[in-house]
Amino acid sequence: MNQTVTQKMSAIPDEALASLIKDLQSDGSLRVWSLIVTFFGDAIVPRGGAVSAQTVQQVMARCGVESGAVRTAFFRLAADGWVEREKIGRNSHYRLSKLGHAPFRDATRRIYAPVSANSSDDAAQSAKLSIAIAPADCDLDQALDATHLAPRIVLYDGNHPNLDVLKKDGWLVLQTTAEDMPEWVLDQIMPPALRHGYERLISRFDLTPPADPLGAMALRTLLIHEWRRLLLRNPPLPKPFVTSESTELRCMQLVARQYRQLLAPSERWLDNEGIGPNGALPTAEGLDKRFS
Repeated sequence: MNQTVTQKMSAIPDEALASLIKDLQSDGSLRVWSLIVTFFGDAIVPRGGAVSAQTVQQVMARCGVESGAVRTAFFRLAADGWVEREKIGRNSHYRLSKLGHAPFRDATRRIYAPVSANSSDDAAQSAKLSIAIAPADCDLDQALDATHLAPRIVLYDGNHPNLDVLKKDGWLVLQTTAEDMPEWVLDQIMPPALRHGYERLISRFDLTPPADPLGAMALRTLLIHEWRRLLLRNPPLPKPFVTSESTELRCMQLVARQYRQLLAPSERWLDNEGIGPNGALPTAEGLDKRFS
């Protein structure tokens, strides 16, 4: 499934949102099927999981995707086992299958993680870190939740519980701190490409939310879609590096701030316009706890 959002845009009166969509289209970062999965995971799963094709069409149209592209994406998602379709009268309703739900479910904790820096940047710089070096015949899959610095070198926060397992299997574990970290390690932890990704998301989504509820729903979907893509391509930044000046923290703060602004109007649109198998969509619970 590699269809990108390059189809003719629907009429979008909000210039900021239209400009954002054009920008996202220009670098090929939007995939119709992936955008649909984001919409389901973020907005529909908390409301029972099933929604009409018509509702998805409306949101995708506001994201600049034509109806034909949405139908094609649903066909491919169903063929690959990512969604399940239910026909009720003349209307089709979809829900994520277990296969389709897994990627978003597994990333949910990280996507909506609380936003906070270390209480003290100085204390963070002196906090303990552990560099683990693998033996030649090791299974690198053992290095869970680690930042990979080189083919056989990983970085952990302080005394991560997985370090005891690695030591028993012959890994060499060295203690260090952020302030003593060599420059080459710092470049591996936050490579220029990753820093650019955070900065680009900040520049693209630091805009005034659309006035209309459907526009808010579209921008919320695009925001979480781009945030999810960025997170899933990179490991979490070790805590000592999440300082008040870190690019990752500034990006997290922007995403959380925009999401909170978009939540009420976008949920209002789903309340009034969203259609499920039994009519109106069920009310979502606990969304206000995201990012907090």
